[in-house]
Amino acid sequence: MEQSPKTILALAPGTRHLGVGVLVGEDLVYFGVKSFHGRKSARTLLPRVAASVIRIVRRYRPDILAIEEAYYAQARSSFLLSTLIISLRMLGRKHRLRIERILPTEVKRYFCIGKQTRQSLAEAMIRHYSFLTNFLHEHRTRAYWQQMFDAVALGTFVACQIREREGIETRRSPSHPQR
Repeated sequence: MEQSPKTILALAPGTRHLGVGVLVGEDLVYFGVKSFHGRKSARTLLPRVAASVIRIVRRYRPDILAIEEAYYAQARSSFLLSTLIISLRMLGRKHRLRIERILPTEVKRYFCIGKQTRQSLAEAMIRHYSFLTNFLHEHRTRAYWQQMFDAVALGTFVACQIREREGIETRRSPSHPQR
């Protein structure tokens, strides 16, 4: 019996922008960037981000929350970013989502051909989802849309991992007679 595909909410957190991708299996059903203007403090930012994520959770009912972990020194040293990531994990647990914490280097290693940069990751996502091409053009604000590409790559990475795990499990399990 084939299982229904898992719904994945992928988040690439930043203190200015939150990249969002929602996938059902490997189908990208929603993507975007949530911007949080104004004063940046935990007291003001965290509730705004939480409200935004809760709206997405209620609409798409994900099974999995994939969060990009802070990896680079600048990101790890940002108290606000670290607090935001912890807050998002707590929010995921509150909504009973399976939490996947992924390093950006893991995602880049999986998708990138040649140099493992954010630019090459965005290009890899365009190969997967050609309709994202318009978001990489020069006239667009790259730093803004890069968060979205990071989130989409993160969600796609988790979807691919699930598919690979299920493929291994179905190959290992004995065949069951059809009823």
